[in-house]
Amino acid sequence: MIYFNRLASGQVVLVAIYTKAKFDNMPAAVLKMWKEAYDG
Repeated sequence: MIYFNRLASGQVVLVAIYTKAKFDNMPAAVLKMWKEAYDG
C-alpha cells in the first residue's frame, strides 16, 4: 500500500509504503498522528 497526498501546488508528498502482509488497513490513530505531524 502507498499513502500519498498531492498538494494544491501539484507537489506529491509520500506518506508511507507498507506491505499488506504487515497491515490489512493502517490504524486510524496512525493516520491521524501523521496528519497532525504534517499539518504542524
